[in-house]
Amino acid sequence: MHTYPPWKPPSPPGSAKDKHPSSSEEFVTEASPSSPTPSFVSLAQPAQVLAGTHLEPSETHHAMVVATLPLSPKYPIPIKVERESCYDSKRVHRERERERRGDDRLRHMIDQLRDRNCILQQELNEVREEVKNERAEKELHASQRQVLREQMEKLQARNESLNKSLSALQERQQQWDVNLGDWDRRMDSMKKSYEKVHSDLVAERARRQQLEEHNRRQEVSYSAVRESVKGLKMRYNRELQSVRALVEKIQGEFANARPSAAVELHKKQQQEERRRIKAAAKELEEMQHRYFDGIADLQAAILKQVDDANADIVSKLNEVHRAAKLLGTSG
Repeated sequence: MHTYPPWKPPSPPGSAKDKHPSSSEEFVTEASPSSPTPSFVSLAQPAQVLAGTHLEPSETHHAMVVATLPLSPKYPIPIKVERESCYDSKRVHRERERERRGDDRLRHMIDQLRDRNCILQQELNEVREEVKNERAEKELHASQRQVLREQMEKLQARNESLNKSLSALQERQQQWDVNLGDWDRRMDSMKKSYEKVHSDLVAERARRQQLEEHNRRQEVSYSAVRESVKGLKMRYNRELQSVRALVEKIQGEFANARPSAAVELHKKQQQEERRRIKAAAKELEEMQHRYFDGIADLQAAILKQVDDANADIVSKLNEVHRAAKLLGTSG
């Protein structure tokens, strides 16, 4: 029968209770489903106990292991088991290293299988897509054949209608060939009328140039008359100013003196000169009005002639355009 020493809590690392620097204590609770530590630890199997303590390779001398016996699930009793030798620790380390390498190889193989599975899945998806595309192409080809068949039937019907319309067009062409002689004769008559209208247009242009030249000459003469009238007005103003100055001078000299016969005669002469100047100015103004009226009548006549000529030219141009349009339609 085994006896168990009283339980003591583990001392913190670096305290005075750590007699050896390589010694260590670990507390192991109940093992989880993923932990390799068994739920029951026997004192007669120190190697199994050490297999679940996760010892480091440096812990070689008198390492203590605390395991949990399943005596009470609420209050586990920790026990201390002394490791037998460092050989067991090295062996356990080697076994763990071997297991780790095996796990690494298995993980590598699993990764390779997963990659290969992904590649195969991609290839399978591609094959499925190809099959789907082939089916779609087959369905499309079938629908296209149906559409082409329908289009062929429509084209045949249209061909028959086109043959009928072609026969009708041939009949119309024969009728056009019959009427072609009439069109040629009408074209010859239109050409003759066009040449006549063109010659009339050339003559009308020459006449219009003559009218414009005559208008320019009238404008030059009107400018000369206007200049002469302007000179006469200036001369009349100068004479009037000189007469007014003379009258003012005479009035100033003989304001207080008694007028004599010479002065009366001079006044009469001045009045006569003033009446003559006024008559000349009135005559000049009447002549200017008559000239302006004549120029206005001449301009109105010239404009009327130009308007008549333009209307005649426009009517002839319209005839020419109609003839050209008929020629283009016949061509």
